[in-house]
Amino acid sequence: MQEQATRIETPATGVAENDDGTRRGEGAPSAALSKSVRTKQGKILARC
Repeated sequence: MQEQATRIETPATGVAENDDGTRRGEGAPSAALSKSVRTKQGKILARC
């Protein structure tokens, strides 16, 4: 039961990070920084 819960969380985070174009798992912190930079460019706003 617990293994299935962890598997559901891993792809969920991977999808969000893939949109930012960052790495999976380790790319989470860098994704937040890239979001602030891309918001200035307006690319993320178009995707959202």
